[in-house]
Amino acid sequence: MADEEEYLEPAAAAPAPPAYADVVSRSGESERLMELTFERLLGVHGVLGIVIFRSDGSVLKSSLEPKEAVVLATGASQALARAVGCVDEPLSQLVIRTTKHEMLLSCSERFGSGEGYGIAVMQDPNLVVEKKVGVKELVAKMRKLGLEIPPGADRAWLLELLENEMMRRGM
Repeated sequence: MADEEEYLEPAAAAPAPPAYADVVSRSGESERLMELTFERLLGVHGVLGIVIFRSDGSVLKSSLEPKEAVVLATGASQALARAVGCVDEPLSQLVIRTTKHEMLLSCSERFGSGEGYGIAVMQDPNLVVEKKVGVKELVAKMRKLGLEIPPGADRAWLLELLENEMMRRGM
């Protein structure tokens, strides 16, 4: 029997996992990615609120009050559904601007089939926060760039010189 090899049946192939197994295994990753995106968007200048919603208009996550989030998600899902139906290519973004706000809408590729999700970002496009740069900061930046500081230059002149140099260098 030492010369005879034992014949082994080939192992049966494992059944293929269901189609949604990949999504389920990545659900933790998707949740983390959604949280990071949500926090990053909230940090953008002028953003007033964010709503992530399903294609049926139900809210998944929001930074707005619950009533406002439901109203925004319902309207945004209807607007996106109509926009997706009007174009022949995948819709990447839809921007709706009113006199007060701007609403940026985006959706997944499966949104039109009723399985996707969307995101609505409300922002105030007119919100301006100016940071006044002092003369000392301008002088320090100019010295760092190796620029000559003209004697008796005021803040406006220094700003102009610095802007010109930065444009020249493509900064």
